[in-house]
Amino acid sequence: MMLITLSVFFLANFRISAAKSCYAPDGTQIEDDRYRPCIAIEGVQSMCCRINDTDPDECRADGLCYTNKTGYAGYWRDFCTDETWDTPNCLSKSICNTTAGGNSSWTYYMTSCSGIDYCCGDDPSCCSGDNVFSIKDTLVTIGAVATTTVTATSSADVNGTNSGSSDESTKIAIGLGVAIPLTAIAAAMLGAGFLWGRKVTQRKWLQTTYHESTAGQLLQPILQQGIIPNHHQTYPHEVSASPLSPTELPGGK
Repeated sequence: MMLITLSVFFLANFRISAAKSCYAPDGTQIEDDRYRPCIAIEGVQSMCCRINDTDPDECRADGLCYTNKTGYAGYWRDFCTDETWDTPNCLSKSICNTTAGGNSSWTYYMTSCSGIDYCCGDDPSCCSGDNVFSIKDTLVTIGAVATTTVTATSSADVNGTNSGSSDESTKIAIGLGVAIPLTAIAAAMLGAGFLWGRKVTQRKWLQTTYHESTAGQLLQPILQQGIIPNHHQTYPHEVSASPLSPTELPGGK
């Protein structure tokens, strides 16, 4: 029963997590269903990327979204599951917002300058400008708050949180969001199936034991009373070998 309850619990949490909304830096709720949380675990905030698509993004551990889609290939700042963006698991909402020359109500392209340095927009010349900032690599971990400061490398004052490790870590966030809930669900469902099979086996064993016990109880009084009565064996007596003495019969009247 406990495993069945856990199965229902995990399924319920998975549905709730999958229904989490995504928000733009200005707090606008995103209605486009292609954008989903990178970590689909209840109670854990994360960035959102366009992962519900035929050509999905890669959720990077540094909070950026990466796509190979023709015409859009590169790094993007997308959305956050926290309406206020006040969480260490999301980038700062000031990154590539309207004030910084980006877009506060939608996604925005980011040019990778070198290593962890970026600038807003698709013009490589921005890398030589004053708006270059760095996103340090930090993996978002479950059960612990991971924080990172996005430090401007020039006079631009841009701060942010959360970052990633390397190209090999690009799918870690989405991997956590998908693998952990599915594994838990599978384990809970297997446990429920085990309990069901065990109950069926116990039921059959009890039925067999009951029939055998009943048969024994019915036979016992019959054996005690005896189904065939005991008969005393009798033997014929021999006739004595000595002859009887002749006796004179009385006369008539």
